[in-house]
Amino acid sequence: MSAERVEAQDNFVSLCESPSNGIVVAFFREVLYQVAWIMGDSNCTFAIDDCDGSVRVVPINPGIPCPVSYLAMAGYYHTHVVTNGQTESVIDHLRAAYYAKLQGGTPIDATFVDAAFGEADSNQRRFGLVDAPRVSAYCFFNGEAPHAGISVTTETDDGHRRKEQYPNMESGFGYCVTTSTKDTGQTHSFRGPLLVPVIGDHREIAETYWNILPAGPKILVIKRVDPKGHALIQIMDRQSA
Repeated sequence: MSAERVEAQDNFVSLCESPSNGIVVAFFREVLYQVAWIMGDSNCTFAIDDCDGSVRVVPINPGIPCPVSYLAMAGYYHTHVVTNGQTESVIDHLRAAYYAKLQGGTPIDATFVDAAFGEADSNQRRFGLVDAPRVSAYCFFNGEAPHAGISVTTETDDGHRRKEQYPNMESGFGYCVTTSTKDTGQTHSFRGPLLVPVIGDHREIAETYWNILPAGPKILVIKRVDPKGHALIQIMDRQSA
């Protein structure tokens, strides 16, 4: 087993050690994947909007507040976005930036997409919305080449933004960022991006990550994107300990 594969497997196994929320962007056999999960909140689930294919965190019981209700996954112009709370801001900036870029006749690339993410992060800080690590990830195909990126913004580092771009992802691997839940008492803690393994179709990948997460209330969503931009989404949830 290669050193890279060992590192990825070790990072994957470490996901079982604490009830952290997480986001993964990955590539396997010509298909891009995004995975997100939330631990510990028994009144939340993921719901798919049949109109645009976006995914939102919503309360199971509308009479009980869902403290983490937000738009988790969405797409615009072949770019697919997953975040832990700022998806709408990212999509708004992507929409405006794409329009300006296309009007100028210049091509779309990973640097351009990352700049739109950076502007969205700046707005989060400007309006005082960063009270915990904000994690955003994107992916798209540039021709046949899979591109992805991850951004983490924290208030504790004066709005420091850590970003990574993956311009030609290797099949069988992904990158993961986890953030501490309220159960850990470390609301500003995060890990990553961590190299992690991905093998199988969307069902197998979802099951693999679901099974490694700690027991208890949890929800998980996976999005599969092929080179033609077709997307498929699967949701898993368990609200009992």
